[in-house]
Amino acid sequence: MRRRLFFIAPWVVLGCGDDVSEAATATVETTAGEFTSNDDDGTFPNPSVTDSVSVSVGEVTTDPSTATFTTFDTVDTSDSAEVESDTVSESESDPSETTFPGSTDTSGSSTFDPTTGDPTTGDPTTTDATTGDTDTDTDTGGGGFPDPPPFGSNILDLDLVGVWGLNWDQPAGFDSVIEIDDMGNFTWTETSADCADASVASGMLWVVGSQVVMHVETWDRQLPWDTEPVLGESFQPPFRLRLSFSLQGGGASNYLALAAPPRVTEAAPYTGESYVRVSTDGAYLGGTWRGEAQLEAIPAGESEPVVIVRDVYRALLDAESAPDDPQGTGIRATRTTYFPTPVAFDIFDGGNWTCEGGCPAGSGTTLVDGSNLYTYGPYGGQTHLLTFADGRTFRSDYDTDCG
Repeated sequence: MRRRLFFIAPWVVLGCGDDVSEAATATVETTAGEFTSNDDDGTFPNPSVTDSVSVSVGEVTTDPSTATFTTFDTVDTSDSAEVESDTVSESESDPSETTFPGSTDTSGSSTFDPTTGDPTTGDPTTTDATTGDTDTDTDTGGGGFPDPPPFGSNILDLDLVGVWGLNWDQPAGFDSVIEIDDMGNFTWTETSADCADASVASGMLWVVGSQVVMHVETWDRQLPWDTEPVLGESFQPPFRLRLSFSLQGGGASNYLALAAPPRVTEAAPYTGESYVRVSTDGAYLGGTWRGEAQLEAIPAGESEPVVIVRDVYRALLDAESAPDDPQGTGIRATRTTYFPTPVAFDIFDGGNWTCEGGCPAGSGTTLVDGSNLYTYGPYGGQTHLLTFADGRTFRSDYDTDCG
C-alpha cells in the first residue's frame, strides 16, 4: 500500500550538549514523502520524495552550560533548495503499518572488545539471524496486542539473555539493570544511589530485524515519552517499545546499546545511542547511520494498539576531511513524531568524528562530538555505531550493588 502524507512540523530546536565545546555547521533536510509499508519485514522505508524543506542549521555549541544552537537560519521551501546529506520519509498516514530497521542478512557479530584498545583482536564470529520469524503475530493476546513469536525462533534473541547493567564503572551511582531469562522474560530495575528508592518494569521481549521489541506489562516509573502535553493522554501498560539495539564485545564482556529517549531511564536521563549504517560516504565512517524507537499503546476508548510516538535518530557523518585522514564533520539529528496526526519535533547535536587507531576496517573506536567514545562493528547483518561508556552503554554481568 502506498500512502502519502505531509507533515505538520513545529520546529523545536534543542541542544543536547556533551562534555566538550565544539562548533559545527550542517544542513539537515526534512522530507514528507511516500513509501511502501511492509510491516515487520526488517527494512527501512524507501522514500520517494515529493516535497522537502531544507533547514540550514547554524553553529552548534556543546558546552553543557550553554547547550543550544547559537543561530537558526532561514527555512527555504522553494523547489530549488539545496540538499545536504540524505533524505528520508518520517511519516505515514497509517502508523500501524510501519517499517523497522534491520536485515535478515548475516555478516556476524564482532569479537572486538573495546576495552583492549585493539580493534583487530580477531575475526568476527558468524551469527545467523535468518532462522527468526519476524512476523508470526497471528492471534491477539497480551492485552489486545498480537502474540509474540516464540522466544529463540530468531537466534539473536538468545544474545540478549543475561544481566545488563548501565553503570559499571561507578559503583556508588544509581543502578539501571535489565535481566533477561531464557524464555524472553525481562525485569528492568532502577535503584537510587543510596538504594532507598527502586522502580521496576517487566514483561517479555524478542528481536525483529535490528530492533528489540519489549512487551511491557509493568512500568512503575515515568513513561519513556511525555505524551500528555502533545496528545492530552498518558498510557499505562500493557504497551510495547520497539528500540533499535546494538551489541558488541567479546571475551569477558559484551556491550549493549539501545536507541531510546532520555526518559527511558528515570534516575538520570538516558544518553546511549545505537545506529545501523544505511549509506556510506568516503573510506571510513562517513555516511548516514540510523536508529528508531517507538511506543505502541491502546488509546482510551480503543481496543487495538496503534503507534503513539516514534523517534528517528540519525548520525549524518561527512566523509573524511582529507585522504588517509580518518576524521570529519557531521551532525546528529533526532526527530520525534506523535500520531495519529503527525506532529514532529527536532533536536540537533554535533557529530564531528575522529577515529582512533586509524579507523581499521571491520570494527574499532571513534570519538564523536569531542571526547565521547563510540565503537563500531558488525552485528546481525548490519554495521553498527554505538556509544561506549559507563552510564550510556549496558555491560553484561553487571548487577545492582543494592542487596
